[in-house]
Amino acid sequence: MSHQSYKLSSLEIENFRQYRNTTIKFSQDPEKMFTIIRGANGAGKTNIMNAITWCLYGTEKHLSDDEKDLPIVNTRALKDDSKRMINMGVVLTLADHNGDKFKIKRKLALYNNQKTSSVVIDPHEKIPIPDGSTPSVTQSFQWYDPMKGGWETTDLINKEVKELLPEDLAVYFLFDGEKLEDFFEQIDDTKKGVEDVSQIQIVKKAIDTLEKVISRKRKDAKNLDPKALEYKKHMEDKEIALEKNKKDIGTWNSKLKTKNMRIAEIEETIKKSGGDVGEYQRQAQELKQQIERVQEMYDKSKTRLGDYVLKHMPSTLMLGAIDETLIYINQKAEEGILPPKIRDTFIQELLEAGRCICGNDISDGTMSRQNISNLLKKAQYSQISEICNDLKYELNPLRKTDKITQDLNSIQREMLAHEKDVDNYTDNLKELEAKIGHVDDEQIKKISTERQHLVRDVEQMNRELGAVQSGTAELQKELESATRSYESELRKDEKQQHLNNQLEFCKNALSSLINVRDKLLEDVRKKVQYYTKEYFLQFLWKKGTYDGVTIDRDYKITAHHVDGYDARTSLSKGEKLVLALSFMAALRKITGFGFPLVIDTPLGRVSGEPRHNIALSLPDFLKNTQVTLLVTDAEYQSQIQDDSNKQKFPAVRDTINKYVGVDYNINFNDAESNVVTNKN
Repeated sequence: MSHQSYKLSSLEIENFRQYRNTTIKFSQDPEKMFTIIRGANGAGKTNIMNAITWCLYGTEKHLSDDEKDLPIVNTRALKDDSKRMINMGVVLTLADHNGDKFKIKRKLALYNNQKTSSVVIDPHEKIPIPDGSTPSVTQSFQWYDPMKGGWETTDLINKEVKELLPEDLAVYFLFDGEKLEDFFEQIDDTKKGVEDVSQIQIVKKAIDTLEKVISRKRKDAKNLDPKALEYKKHMEDKEIALEKNKKDIGTWNSKLKTKNMRIAEIEETIKKSGGDVGEYQRQAQELKQQIERVQEMYDKSKTRLGDYVLKHMPSTLMLGAIDETLIYINQKAEEGILPPKIRDTFIQELLEAGRCICGNDISDGTMSRQNISNLLKKAQYSQISEICNDLKYELNPLRKTDKITQDLNSIQREMLAHEKDVDNYTDNLKELEAKIGHVDDEQIKKISTERQHLVRDVEQMNRELGAVQSGTAELQKELESATRSYESELRKDEKQQHLNNQLEFCKNALSSLINVRDKLLEDVRKKVQYYTKEYFLQFLWKKGTYDGVTIDRDYKITAHHVDGYDARTSLSKGEKLVLALSFMAALRKITGFGFPLVIDTPLGRVSGEPRHNIALSLPDFLKNTQVTLLVTDAEYQSQIQDDSNKQKFPAVRDTINKYVGVDYNINFNDAESNVVTNKN
């Protein structure tokens, strides 16, 4: 399946959460690519996103805390006495320029005997089922065959869905505007997702295969001498230990991710609680961002100090020896020995000739010869005279340590200032967290205590993970050493020469593939960075404030303020939204990946003039992209009031209305929701 652009054609929902029977048809008009779905908070906007992710992956990625303990099957359907069999399902249809092309279906069926209990069939789902029975979940992927004029089915649903939209990248195409603060913390799986959609996985699979072949070839060696067998055993032991460590690292990372997500959920809950607690949590979040920023500045100063010390350490440590050397040279100069008035070679020639240049006899035994011989002692430094002069020239600048001391003191003062700021911010943060923990609200107290335990757990787990990672690096070095020794022994054995040739060929091929993979990854990263920066600076209304965007090799995104600091944590909510959308647009452009965008509550966290500016920019920003916006009436229909400058701006609806092809409203009545076309 190629990564061409597809559009959402329809979403059919049956007995999924509050939806009994709903069909949404999305706008596919190239001039009106926006589909609007309006609904009050709690009416079911986010569960439209959950219906899509459940259909694609079997998980609901956007559940609120309140919904996690509720059944995924519509509760009214469960209580319907007339239904012996309950069907719950979601069908997502995608189209290309020729019409409907793919259908992804996921359905659940259960027998209704009115005696239901809740069991977990998926970590993200609690499904009520009859006692003693098991629900049946079926899934299928269909494509339309124009030659046969009908739909064909494949069992390879996971493969096909992964090509349409890898789960690791779902957050960038099914985007929750309410969780804008968390967007830049969800980068863990981005690199893997980019590999999936940019076909780098093909190279990675080839690398994995070659590594297995090399491992198997090494184990195929027979009739080796004891030394080679010893290296082979050592190598295999290290491979087993490394594999265990890699699994442990994966487990630690998974546990850390779960705990960090829970911490984020708790902080969001506290923030939304309002009153003093909400304000405390907002302040705490700002302090965390300040601590992160200052800690980063401290780390940079520390690195600069280390580099400076390494550069000037030799001359500093040798200062005593340098002083002694210069004192000695100067002393000999004062004594008239340096530079010598006459060269030792000239005196030696006179003594060998036995006659002075003045004609006097200086043969053996004469007083004149004795005087000339005494001059030879003074001239003994003539061979090193030039060296001494060069040394004075080279060593004198090294004695000027005042600037080095000043520079070192300056860097250390920077570090102390940053360290003091971190300590102050940390103390303030502890005070705020203590206030949060002592509020009257029992629920807030409970989850605040849970958060404190989680933070301690995360700190301990990070320490243990660091130890495992350090051990892994050491094991890798030991494995490489054992491998070199083993292969050296193979080369000594003519019987194993053929095997060694095969190993060398495979290793060379592996090295080439690794270089190709790394080059491809780096090329994709640089292009995503380039276009993210271009889009961010182009569509940001605040010109001249930011001058760049950096995406490192782990896909951490940094926005650069013109004053030279990382401004990501201090961006306004509107600026963060633009940066997130810029990154998503860059991913689409570079990977050629054309899945539509579905954005839940895009402007709920943005107010005033920034909301108006984003509404103005969206149609151009997302040009040629099918976009579905799940909005509240307040963020979509209300006139925009900017309290900072007392200006009023048109409602978002009035700004983008000419680009809207379909406008729906979610009717929420008696705990059930239904999507209907909006007549307004």
